[in-house]
Amino acid sequence: MAQRERTENDVRQLPLRLDRELYQELSRRSTIENKSMSKIVRDALRAHFDAVRVTKPQLRAAIERIAHEDAEILEALGRGPQENVNGVPDRLPGDR
Repeated sequence: MAQRERTENDVRQLPLRLDRELYQELSRRSTIENKSMSKIVRDALRAHFDAVRVTKPQLRAAIERIAHEDAEILEALGRGPQENVNGVPDRLPGDR
């Protein structure tokens, strides 16, 4: 298993909803293993993502799906800033 480097700035919070049965199992494991529930979840996610890799075809399919679903957004981004409805040009942050 590849070890990942991390710093305190790399930590992000994720709201997680568990059904009662899964929560109780997590609570039992926390008590038995003398680890926090957060540490158990982090370890399980790391193990899963290390074991289940995304293949190139899966990644290509995801990119194609996003490109299709967000075609209008991607097209607008490609055009760059446009004039708004009042005839005033849109400004990007940092424009002067």
